[in-house]
Amino acid sequence: LDSMGFVKFDLGSKPAELSDMELTRRFIKSSEEKVLQLDGLVTYDGETDIIIDAVVVRVPITRIGFSGRFSVLLRPLVGEKPIIAGAQIFFLDVPDIDYEFSVEGAGTALQAMVSIVKTTLR
Repeated sequence: LDSMGFVKFDLGSKPAELSDMELTRRFIKSSEEKVLQLDGLVTYDGETDIIIDAVVVRVPITRIGFSGRFSVLLRPLVGEKPIIAGAQIFFLDVPDIDYEFSVEGAGTALQAMVSIVKTTLR
């Protein structure tokens, strides 16, 4: 699976839903750094145009949905515009993910690869 990659990755035009947002200012002692931390819930469910190149076959994903608690760390904070020099975005816990593959009329190689991709994503 080291040679798998994305040929196309388009989540479409539907925006993700954000809720329960909380912004806090933190101080990281080890680096003596001030950061802004934005936590919240994100939910997305929409049609996609994603194609995974799995060497011998391309696997199309037609829908993806996910939800979970995420965090955005805005750091380092600098004394001049743009004030925030970078951002780290991550899920605080493993998100719930659901997806659909387009395998109608697909050959045995594609169906086998879909099985491998599903197992890998779990």
